[in-house]
Amino acid sequence: MKTCTVCKVEKPLDEYYKDKRATDGRVSKCKVCVKKWHSNNYINNKEKIKEKIKHYVDNNKEEVYKRTNRWRNDNRDKVNKRRREIRDPQKDKDYRENNKEKEQARDKKYRESEIGKLNKRISCSKRRGILKSSSDGTATNEALKELLIKQENKCFHCGCELDHNTPYQVHIDHYQPLSKGGQHTLDNLVWSCGKCNWSKGSKIL
Repeated sequence: MKTCTVCKVEKPLDEYYKDKRATDGRVSKCKVCVKKWHSNNYINNKEKIKEKIKHYVDNNKEEVYKRTNRWRNDNRDKVNKRRREIRDPQKDKDYRENNKEKEQARDKKYRESEIGKLNKRISCSKRRGILKSSSDGTATNEALKELLIKQENKCFHCGCELDHNTPYQVHIDHYQPLSKGGQHTLDNLVWSCGKCNWSKGSKIL
């Protein structure tokens, strides 16, 4: 046990940050008081602290990048959880709509990178395995052509005319996604335009 020099409350040692210079190996202020001090200090010296951080980052870019990247890799679950908590789907959609060329260039660069190609191969391998294990043989070429006629060459979701002359604009979509337990069977397949299929993703409409 140890008494905090600020709040004067006796607390267990794990309530204090470590300090190799201290005789007991812990700082004199408890974690709560230290956090309060840093919070107040930041509020009172906001611009000065920002300038100091910027100066350090500008002069140590490579070191900061490596340290940040290492932390993210070591705390991947925590990072992803935080991203999901603060993510605004509508904001992401608006950004992509307003920065189409930039996003397309970024996506292309990723697809052509080594990690992008590797992830694509892994994804395709998994998908082939799911298709093979969930197919009952009803999704033949002839059956799919008949389905297209039945849909009158229109997208199942939005009803637009399907353009077979434009690359990637006509899709065969799993109504119930494979990732959600859907099967690769004729009664679970629909013809869709690219826009609807991409926006649908792995959701069940």
